[in-house]
Amino acid sequence: MRKFFSIDNVQFRVSLLALAIIALIILAFYLHCKEPQLTPSETAKIVTGGLVIIGLMYSILTYESNQKKNRHDIRIQKCSTTYKAIGEWHTSPMIDYSKCCIAFAQEKDYILLKTDVKAFVIAFDKPKNIEFRKSLICIFNYFESMSVAVNEDIMDEAFMKKYFRNIFYAFYDDYINFIKERRNVKKDDDIWIEFTNLVEKWKFRNC
Repeated sequence: MRKFFSIDNVQFRVSLLALAIIALIILAFYLHCKEPQLTPSETAKIVTGGLVIIGLMYSILTYESNQKKNRHDIRIQKCSTTYKAIGEWHTSPMIDYSKCCIAFAQEKDYILLKTDVKAFVIAFDKPKNIEFRKSLICIFNYFESMSVAVNEDIMDEAFMKKYFRNIFYAFYDDYINFIKERRNVKKDDDIWIEFTNLVEKWKFRNC
């Protein structure tokens, strides 16, 4: 029932147009019967004016309907793109990178992340930690690319936040000091900046 009376429904708009025209015809007949002093040309002007108003109203309804449909179609497309990107987290190689990071959390070098971030950065570059280094960098590059897509309105932010919020928060909380130190070492303040900006927007500005 609600669907029929929605302005997005073509049948409703056509029915409304038909009712408006019928009402206009009834008005013209009423004027012809009750106001005999009106000339046919005057009655025609009234009818023409009514038709113009009806046409404008129908155009407005159609425009609003098309705008809503376009916004809906765009969001569906963005959600589809977001869903595909999110799905990569559960497939190789991303799932392997995640497991590698979880395993590294049991190593002694991981403790340095909380106690001495400069020493952690040195340990991070050691040959023995090459698999962890590759995994963490690939994960943050993955997060960065998705954050760019969200910030550029290519992916749906609400969808992304609902699914990835806790994952983003966990990596941010664990590695934000490392990210800051890496920026200092590399002299590049833009390293994974889209990711950190997005997390801070969600986490601290409640957006």
